[in-house]
Amino acid sequence: MFYCWSDLYLEGGFDRLFNKPPRPKSVWDPIPDDRHDDLIVFIWDDQAFTTRELAVKYTDEKHYFASETSTYRVLKEVGWITALDYVVIKAADEFTDKTTAINQKWQTSLAYIKVLVCDGICFSTVLDACGRYIVS
Repeated sequence: MFYCWSDLYLEGGFDRLFNKPPRPKSVWDPIPDDRHDDLIVFIWDDQAFTTRELAVKYTDEKHYFASETSTYRVLKEVGWITALDYVVIKAADEFTDKTTAINQKWQTSLAYIKVLVCDGICFSTVLDACGRYIVS
């Protein structure tokens, strides 16, 4: 399903994903304009903190509650937070270099299994691409 959404996004952007706007155009409880500007100045002085840390620090120092989401929204408005670039690599339906005999190409898989008795177990397999059996 993720790849279907990814393909739709690459074809037409967000307009291709949604038939209607994903969220309301207005904020339910907006920060007043004077506090908004004060929050921008406050964030400019402490850029190394996360949005949660900035919200808590602003609430403690300025004695005005600013939630983490409001702080994030202000950072996004100003342009100090940008969307992440996602690199999507799809697995091919079949190998480009097909094997004709055993031991020509191997595949590996790694899984971490949580066990209650100990920290966990790391399970790794090596599969032969031709015969599809576990080599190691």
